[in-house]
Amino acid sequence: MGGRGVFFLVEETSNIEQFAEQNSLTIFILCIMIILLTSGFLSFLLSRNIVKPIKALQESTRQIKEGNLDYALRKDRNDEIGELMADFEDMRQKLKRSEELQLQYEQDRKLLISNISHDLKTPISSIKGYVQGIQEGIAFSEERKNKYLTTIYRRAHEMDVLINELFLFSTLDLKQEKFHFQRINLTAFLQDCIDDFQHVFEKQGIELEGLPLNESDLHVMADREKLTRVMNNLFQNSMKFMDNSEGKISLHLQRKGDAVLIAVEDNGPGIPKEEVGQIFETFYQVDASRTKTRTGSGLGLAIAKQIINEHKGEIWAESKEGKGTKIIIQLPLDDSEERGQ
Repeated sequence: MGGRGVFFLVEETSNIEQFAEQNSLTIFILCIMIILLTSGFLSFLLSRNIVKPIKALQESTRQIKEGNLDYALRKDRNDEIGELMADFEDMRQKLKRSEELQLQYEQDRKLLISNISHDLKTPISSIKGYVQGIQEGIAFSEERKNKYLTTIYRRAHEMDVLINELFLFSTLDLKQEKFHFQRINLTAFLQDCIDDFQHVFEKQGIELEGLPLNESDLHVMADREKLTRVMNNLFQNSMKFMDNSEGKISLHLQRKGDAVLIAVEDNGPGIPKEEVGQIFETFYQVDASRTKTRTGSGLGLAIAKQIINEHKGEIWAESKEGKGTKIIIQLPLDDSEERGQ
């Protein structure tokens, strides 16, 4: 009684704990390695998914800054960064198109100045020559003097026509020309155009076909004066380049769905296939060797195209060498019954 005793507490440890106690240093090293590997993997993902695309954007920005708009940015992902890269690439392409358009405008401007200079120089030189002839007494007879004066007047008139066409072309190109649209009966309108040109056709010995027009109830919203200019231009072009002793010009009118087609066709020399798409360009003229004359400013069809575009229509050409040319105009129909004619 009253003696001291000793108690032993025995606790059994698990295998995991025993392993941890025995390999604590190894486990610590493994944990450090796992952390480092994870950090490296995350860094790799960050670099591949964020840093690399940003560097690509940075390089593309630098290329654009230096004026290289041909440097394409590849889009190979579909997330938000991919959308950003796609938007950036769209911006680059638009900038490139804008630059190309600007260069084209600059070339057109230079061509315009060159052609204006050429087309004005010829009549001015002619006028100077005839005036000098009158001053020096070369035109000694009244008949010759009248001939000189007639030539001077004709050359001055050519210059006036050219200047008017240049002014109209410029105002159309700058969207400063006013249009006064009204609902017109197209059949009646075309008949008026034909009546105005009938005596010219007869004088030139050209037969007009395709009449009477069989479509009688076709209406369009149009500027009568501007559309008349287009039709006159098409008639004049057909007559000007006519090299057929039995010249014929045909006018056709046809409804096509919600639009109407007006076709002016001739049996002249035609236009080479590779040139058909160019005849509506500013100052374009078919090779003089294929026509009897090389007259006119080369602005007529370009003006016609601008006018038809303002009417929300289209104009194009179909031609075969040796058989003739057809110019086709497509205009939207106006079927509204509420408007008066």
